[in-house]
Amino acid sequence: MIAPPTAPAESTDLATEAALPLGAAIPAEVLDKWQRAVDLLTGIMGVPSGYVMRLYPDKLEVCVSCGEDTPRGLRVRLEPLRFCRKVIEVRAAVQVNDSLADPEWRDRPEGSARSYLGMPIRRPDGQLFGTLCVASDEAHEFAPAFGQLLAQFRDYIEQDLVALSEAEARHAMEREQLARLAGLDRLRRELMANVSHDLRTPLASLKGYLETLLLMDAELTPAARRRYLQIAEKNCDRLTRLVEDLFDVACLDAGAIQPRLERFRLCELVQDVRQKLALKANEAGVELSAHTPRGLPAVNGDIAWLERALINLADNALRHTSAGGAVRLSVAPPEAGWITLTVADTGVGIDGEILPHIFDRYYRSKDMPGGGKPGAAGLGLPIAKRVMELHGGTVQVESEPGVGTTFTLRLPVDGPVAGVAM
Repeated sequence: MIAPPTAPAESTDLATEAALPLGAAIPAEVLDKWQRAVDLLTGIMGVPSGYVMRLYPDKLEVCVSCGEDTPRGLRVRLEPLRFCRKVIEVRAAVQVNDSLADPEWRDRPEGSARSYLGMPIRRPDGQLFGTLCVASDEAHEFAPAFGQLLAQFRDYIEQDLVALSEAEARHAMEREQLARLAGLDRLRRELMANVSHDLRTPLASLKGYLETLLLMDAELTPAARRRYLQIAEKNCDRLTRLVEDLFDVACLDAGAIQPRLERFRLCELVQDVRQKLALKANEAGVELSAHTPRGLPAVNGDIAWLERALINLADNALRHTSAGGAVRLSVAPPEAGWITLTVADTGVGIDGEILPHIFDRYYRSKDMPGGGKPGAAGLGLPIAKRVMELHGGTVQVESEPGVGTTFTLRLPVDGPVAGVAM
């Protein structure tokens, strides 16, 4: 006879049923444990055969077997008259005491088991893993207690699958973390290589012009000497900016910066930044403007670091805006305790593939803001982001290639709580 399903039968597409609930093979020690369980079951029930089978599309694989010389790993097809197929189809226990006396099973091939008791094994996600069953070539009356015993052993197997699934999840997480760390290490090495190149370039230029001054001092005109000194000073400034960026990133990442909070007016900060970059904007032929409405409240923050962040964003905007373009700094009136600054330009824009990475200190591309410009290590944006986080704020970016880029900074008016590391 066939035991009625304990739950409504679900439609089963055997071709799409997942083969393995885990990402790795079942360890030998677990299979040996299952082997001992099946040996014990068959002995208690007085039947010669027992199996733990794992489901594959249209096949079952023998995990462990008892009573027959059936090797582990053997796969058998799920023929229509197989008892295990019925278990999988109804997803419930199946009991056949004598297949010869049962019209449903009377046409089974000669040599097949005559009696059978089996039930499904489920994976941790609720899908089918396979079957646990015992069988005999003779008619055998399975007592109700045998079904309960088989269910207990099935529960032990499912507990093992939960433990294996959790172990595999941990291993997958570890592999993901290792891959991420390897990627970060690769990007860090690339950054160091790029920064080393950035440092060598102004150093070589600085050294060359200073050597020329020393060797040809008597022959140089005052105008030529002044020009050489100006070039040397310019390269010295480039070196200073690079070293400062590297030092600031290291300090910000290490949490060594504690904001020195003070009340100040953001409109004054924006105007100061515009004035400091006005000469550079004029030389580039870019219109640099600042728009600050009247009546803005004072904010609480570290004015030096916020100025650094704003200068980084405005400087990047100037670098990537051609002559005739414009860069606009603006402040919006506060809303719900937040005040918003924007740095918008009409420059070349940022490619969509690069946009998600522009605040990553290890990501470097010639198409990123500052990534391919002389004297820029590409660290200005990561510094700006970390400064905003230090103040409990955020920085976001929108960009369209060929149209321009807008950075939006949101800052809490009252700033972070003094003395609390952000």
